[in-house]
Amino acid sequence: MQPYQPPQYPGQQPQQPQYPQGPYPPAPPPQGGYEFSASENTTLNAAATWTLILGCILILEGLSRLVGKNSSILSMIVSVAMGILLITASQSLKKVTTSQGQDVQHLMKAFESFDQMLLIRVILLGLALVAVGIAVAVLSAF
Repeated sequence: MQPYQPPQYPGQQPQQPQYPQGPYPPAPPPQGGYEFSASENTTLNAAATWTLILGCILILEGLSRLVGKNSSILSMIVSVAMGILLITASQSLKKVTTSQGQDVQHLMKAFESFDQMLLIRVILLGLALVAVGIAVAVLSAF
C-alpha cells in the first residue's frame, strides 16, 4: 500500500511528505529483567530447599490425620493444600536461581503461592477465634 500523495497541479512545487516514508527503525529489543547475584541466588536456593521440606512435612502431616483417634478429613485437606502451595512456591524460587531474565516473574509467582497459603492460615485462625468466642458465650450463659 502506497502512502497518500497529495494531487499535483500545474505550476505547483512538489510537496515533501509530512511523515517519514519507508520502513521505520526496528523496535528496541526487550530489556532483560533483574538478575540476582550469586550470593542472592544462594539465599534463594536455601529458601527454596526449606520451603520444599516444609511443604513435604505438611503433606505428610495431613496424610497422617487420616489415621488414629483424631482423624480429620478437613484438617488433612488443609495441610495437604498448604503443603502443595509451599512446594509450588519452592519450585518458583528454584526457577529464580536457574533462569535468565525472568527472576522477578518467578519470584512474584512464589509470592502468589505464599499469599494463598497465608490467606488459608488467616481464614482458619479467624474461624477458630469465632468458634472459641461462641464456645465462651455458650459456656458463660450456663
